[in-house]
Amino acid sequence: MVTLKPFRGWHALPELASEVACPPYDVLSTGQAREIAMRHPQSFVRVIRPECTLPAGGTNAPDELNEIARRNLDSLIARRLLVEFGSPSFFLYGMKEAQHGQLGLIAEIPVGEYEAGAIKVHELTLERKLEDRTRHILATEANTGPVLLAARLPAATKALFERLADRPPLVEVEDDQGTVHTLWKVGLPSEIEKIEKSFGEVDALYIADGHHRA
Repeated sequence: MVTLKPFRGWHALPELASEVACPPYDVLSTGQAREIAMRHPQSFVRVIRPECTLPAGGTNAPDELNEIARRNLDSLIARRLLVEFGSPSFFLYGMKEAQHGQLGLIAEIPVGEYEAGAIKVHELTLERKLEDRTRHILATEANTGPVLLAARLPAATKALFERLADRPPLVEVEDDQGTVHTLWKVGLPSEIEKIEKSFGEVDALYIADGHHRA
């Protein structure tokens, strides 16, 4: 049994999502991050890779960079480029390219599930990278890089996800590689209860990417 919880998520303003959305921090070089930041001044890359906003040869001090990340995040929120939901919700997240698509769930998972072994790992971690991610989370007070988990889901759960995704999305944006990213809110109490119950049939979740973030 795995416990999932809805949460109060933040998302990009739909009409400006293409200007805010960016790839994950660990697939970008500093040069690539700079290029994105120059083309898209409102990009979230300024939060996850704050060094991209500095001149070449600027500070590499982690605390200073994380303070810049916090200021950049606060700026996006103050200008309402990022907006928050008032009530805890789950979110469905879809990715589609050509004829291939994937659909997953964004949820909060209690730390106790990790400590109890319900979240399975398969990689060793480096203390330096763990400290880097911890400092970023503490400075921004945000989880800017969710952990990717995999599981064998019951057929009924997959069918539930498909039904919930058969509605107008909250946000939809196409990235530079042609992949369409779609976000749906799942906030009705009855929907939340169904998802929570369905994961009661799941024995464990496996970290597919994000051991250091976990």
